[in-house]
Amino acid sequence: MIVFTDKEDRIIAYDSTNKQYKNKIDVGNYFDNKCDEYIRGYKCTPNYEFKVDEHNMPIYDKDGNPIYVIDEDGNKIQSGFSAYPFMPYLEVYQNSYEQITLTLADVLGGAYE
Repeated sequence: MIVFTDKEDRIIAYDSTNKQYKNKIDVGNYFDNKCDEYIRGYKCTPNYEFKVDEHNMPIYDKDGNPIYVIDEDGNKIQSGFSAYPFMPYLEVYQNSYEQITLTLADVLGGAYE
């Protein structure tokens, strides 16, 4: 699965997007069998491969920033990702419950207020 994140690393879409996004991250099957609300309750940041010296220690530039391995196009090579919830689970499920209730009310022809 591919997820797309905004400038604050919140997941805004997955598998395809037409929105502006900051990162496109391959998360494999991490979110398999999870609903949209659950997935959008997470932040996700890419991890990149560090360039290492002969002792397998990361190499840093003169300002102390790590140097990353890059591909032939000049892009950093993703070596993994970090994902963590930024929304309390209760709030995620509450939002999902409210959406289901509204949808059912529309289908059944009732008004929900």
